[in-house]
Amino acid sequence: MRTSNIESLFDPKSVAVIEVSRVSSTKRDRFDRGAGFISIFRKVGFPGRIYPIHPKIDEILGLKAYASLRDVPDPIDLVVISVSNQQVLTALEQCIDAGIKNVHVFTAGFGETGENEGKELQEKLEAVARRSGINLIGPNCVGLHLPYMKFSTVSTFLDEPA
Repeated sequence: MRTSNIESLFDPKSVAVIEVSRVSSTKRDRFDRGAGFISIFRKVGFPGRIYPIHPKIDEILGLKAYASLRDVPDPIDLVVISVSNQQVLTALEQCIDAGIKNVHVFTAGFGETGENEGKELQEKLEAVARRSGINLIGPNCVGLHLPYMKFSTVSTFLDEPA
């Protein structure tokens, strides 16, 4: 039994990625950066459950995809949000509706831009996270690298010698 949301953040047993989608290519069908997270999870040997989230795709990289977080039949410890900055607040609201308590926002285009629009968007994101009690990593953050838990969202560490 988990004693806190923080425990499940740093030792996730399940992770969902919003939104993994296909990118059109003349050579072959390939996936966007959301699928990159799934590839990282697999490369580090993540033993937990992985749930791709996309409203119109049934299967992604051999995994059943779900239309929304609410459709996932099991508890989700961590959600990685990989959508445009204009879609992040909507994705965060979906997390709240599904009872998610740990969210990593990979997306850029917030306060780090120095522009008023990005700063305002980040303030809204922070306010929603505070109001809902969500543990928020990011925005514009590569995330977690927990080799002892076989979990990482950071591809740059994967090829380094131990």
